[in-house]
Amino acid sequence: QRWRNYFHDEKYNMGIILGDIIDVEADTKEAGILLEKLLGYSIHPKYSSSKSTHNLFINPDKSLTRKIIKGIEFRGNLHQSVVPPSLHEDGTKYAFLKSSNWPIPEMPVDLRNFYFSNINNNLFFFVTMFFKLFC
Repeated sequence: QRWRNYFHDEKYNMGIILGDIIDVEADTKEAGILLEKLLGYSIHPKYSSSKSTHNLFINPDKSLTRKIIKGIEFRGNLHQSVVPPSLHEDGTKYAFLKSSNWPIPEMPVDLRNFYFSNINNNLFFFVTMFFKLFC
């Protein structure tokens, strides 16, 4: 409530610098369906923006900056996210969903496994290509 006093005239927005916390969101409708499946019944802070629903978790990969895997965007180090009660330039208010819960938890197991299995596959692909090209 204290923060709302600073935003009463909607001239200011608020954001968080990501790193220890990550923001996970779906960039397409199909990715949204996949993300919901991977989230399961996870109870965590989540909020709506003009584009999608943002999901906040403790970062399981300290090297993460930004990765998009099958339309799901994982943002961490060197990034920030605008958070409620901010107002998007198109007039959409950022708002925490009623199902949000605090504190920010670890990433759900299915989502974590999805992230790491795809990151490892990408790394394997690049290492394999490097050796084919240069060795």
